[in-house]
Amino acid sequence: MKKKLATFWCYYKWYILLGAAVLVLLLNFLWEKHSQVQPDYQVAVITGEYVSESVRGELARQLEALWLDADGDGTVLVTVNFYQYDAQTMDSRDTASFMASAVQLAADLQAGISACYFTDVPELLLENSQMENLGSMADTCLDVPAELEGFYVFAGQDSSNAAALF
Repeated sequence: MKKKLATFWCYYKWYILLGAAVLVLLLNFLWEKHSQVQPDYQVAVITGEYVSESVRGELARQLEALWLDADGDGTVLVTVNFYQYDAQTMDSRDTASFMASAVQLAADLQAGISACYFTDVPELLLENSQMENLGSMADTCLDVPAELEGFYVFAGQDSSNAAALF
């Protein structure tokens, strides 16, 4: 019996090791997918200028305090998607980043990923018939950071949460 196992190991050890490695990678993938936290809501900030991560984090914290728990896990998690997009200020040196933001924004608008959109370029969203212009961000109950002054709020397809801002 010992000789059979030694022969089997000699001929099939690489297949066994490869199968074990694939099994470990598959289990790792499943664990990562299972433990990944999905946000309750996503919002978008659309502007031609850079908005710092701290401002986006503050906006998310303020929205988490206002909105209800959508998935029933006991916490409200809001993700702020940032799209640096302004067709008028595009120049040749950052064409790649402009196009990446344009594609991501188009996908967001098409799929209705974000619950609401904060933008300083309202013309961009006024053309979209599925959007509802809720007015200036200064009129909301949010403590508006200086980087977001003058922005407008547009509601996506589900405007029930965006309406809570006013």
